[in-house]
Amino acid sequence: MANTTENQRLVRKTKFSRLIIFDTIVIVFAAQVAVLLRYEFSVGLALWLLSLALGLMTAVFWIVAGFFTHLYRDRFVVGTLEEIVALVATAGIAAVASGAINVITGSLIEFARSAALIAAPISLVLAAGIRARLRALTTPNRVNSAGKLRAVVYGVGTTALRVVPQLKSDPGSEFFPVVLMDDSAQKSNRWIAGVPMGGAWEDFSQIVTDFNVEAVIVAIPSATSELIARVYLAASELGVKVVVLPTLEDYL
Repeated sequence: MANTTENQRLVRKTKFSRLIIFDTIVIVFAAQVAVLLRYEFSVGLALWLLSLALGLMTAVFWIVAGFFTHLYRDRFVVGTLEEIVALVATAGIAAVASGAINVITGSLIEFARSAALIAAPISLVLAAGIRARLRALTTPNRVNSAGKLRAVVYGVGTTALRVVPQLKSDPGSEFFPVVLMDDSAQKSNRWIAGVPMGGAWEDFSQIVTDFNVEAVIVAIPSATSELIARVYLAASELGVKVVVLPTLEDYL
């Protein structure tokens, strides 16, 4: 048990050490790009060294700020919205700190005082891009749909946002979502995890035909007994299986 805990700690340290290394490289690179843009690609050795110093200084501020924002303390899942918010806060703190020093010393050493501010959004976009890529690599790929029932998901609220990606990535699932259905006009163009919107309930029979639907998954926590009865009636006429997802009250 102790060895398992120690191994988990080692894995976490390795993961965040890599993130720190990636972020440092990104920040230094962003400083180089910022100076190139600021001086219109006319950069000598002296400016290159100053941009390198700027990048390393910003990286130090970034990493220190990252510990205060919990960016490097295993609080967030990589690539999630919560982590991106922490990343923005970290980048903002680092930009203010390095920018202040850049402004104070820029006139003394004849170096662009705007370099740090130019580098900030570049480094932020690149760091966020790395995390998005890591998130994509660690997200389960879509499984083979062979042998699964082709399903329409009725209701595209928060329940569907969780269920659709899970069904697409779970090899043990009986169902595979191929189309969405919702009665809200505001969601008429909504897609989830690559699954397109097919229409509203009034289009149910056409959706079944167009997408070869074999099951309908009702993902509406507030569905009334009348709505569910309507679904069962229409589905039975078309030979489609019905699955009603449980509500939170059912779990409790």
